[in-house]
Amino acid sequence: MRFYTFNSDFELIDLLEDAGFTGCLFVYHPKSPDYFTQIARDVDIHKKIKYMIAVRPYVVSPEQLVSLTKTITQISQRNSIQINLVSGHIKPDEKDLVRTIGDVNNKSSKKERLEYLIKYVDMLNTLPIEDKPDYYVSTTNDLVFDAVSNYDDKMIIDYKHYVDKRFNITNLNKVMISLGPIIRNTKEELDDISKNSSMISNNDNLYFTEDELKEFVKRLEANGIQEIMLWHFSKEELINIINFVKKYNGEKQ
Repeated sequence: MRFYTFNSDFELIDLLEDAGFTGCLFVYHPKSPDYFTQIARDVDIHKKIKYMIAVRPYVVSPEQLVSLTKTITQISQRNSIQINLVSGHIKPDEKDLVRTIGDVNNKSSKKERLEYLIKYVDMLNTLPIEDKPDYYVSTTNDLVFDAVSNYDDKMIIDYKHYVDKRFNITNLNKVMISLGPIIRNTKEELDDISKNSSMISNNDNLYFTEDELKEFVKRLEANGIQEIMLWHFSKEELINIINFVKKYNGEKQ
């Protein structure tokens, strides 16, 4: 299994590399720093980890995206950069942060942003293979799924959509599953957390002991899934995820 996680702290990259993560996702927010610049500054040519940057298509043009990814590839001397194209769950504090010129922006409807994302994917698929960035499309609905599947592009799908078979997935090699595991040593600890809503941030979290998560990942592998994004809402959960992945990869060697 190739493991990814969310992280915006460059000081943790060494920990992720040491644990055997394939990649690290830097999520998007209008007030976030320019991760392209930070990665170009901090990337280590001797590391294997990939840097994945979330991009809202109406913020970065396809032409600029090609230039940015090519430049970081040249600097790192390896295929170190990946892109996560997102139509964008717009948080309330973002709606007043409109800093783009065009018909689609943070105030646009979900349908308008989805349609723009599909046009963006269409454009990327007109590029020569040597110019096409290495990207995944976050896929939450049938419109985007059909567009991405049409080109056999890579996609990120929430685990709940994978389980309920919402999408007719024909090529599992192109699918990354995303889920938020809460990991503890015992079932009792997990029961305490699940009963205390103030200790969690999202109802979509899944609860595992380390052994349960290990078996869960093995089942995904047996079903053909090769990549998984483990997200979190706290530094504590991130450290638990890192420790789990390090143990899992150590046992696989």
